[in-house]
Amino acid sequence: MDTGLIPDPKREPGLKRLAVSIHTPEGEDAALKEKGEAQGGRERDKAPYPSDASGDHCTVVPPEGEGSALEAEGSALDKYLSSLQQEVEGLRKRDREREGEAQTQERQYKEELGSQRDMYETRLSEQEERHREEMTRHQDMYETRIASLSQSL
Repeated sequence: MDTGLIPDPKREPGLKRLAVSIHTPEGEDAALKEKGEAQGGRERDKAPYPSDASGDHCTVVPPEGEGSALEAEGSALDKYLSSLQQEVEGLRKRDREREGEAQTQERQYKEELGSQRDMYETRLSEQEERHREEMTRHQDMYETRIASLSQSL
């Protein structure tokens, strides 16, 4: 099993990537494992590999001495992921608070708009009532005047 770095043609020349070993279940996996033991493979190469959903076994084995660097990088990435998750939760909380504030403002606006509408409707009905009273008074006055002019003729 090759665990060294291999050239990666998709990247810049000189950059290398980790070799990935893919093992199939049972027979072929056992044959590869025996071959590794016969060639004096390292202990971690002989360990059982985790299975993916298809039943195939996959593992990435870093070259000697790079394991701790990868673990440190993984730990740093875990911390970064945790900080991002906290930031996302903070943003979600802020969004919920803003949504609550927006709903409160909308409710207050609707209440204020409703009270203004009620006030204008009251004013309008009062004006209509005064106008009717004034029209009735003018009509009475004109009828009285017409009646007095009719009698004088």
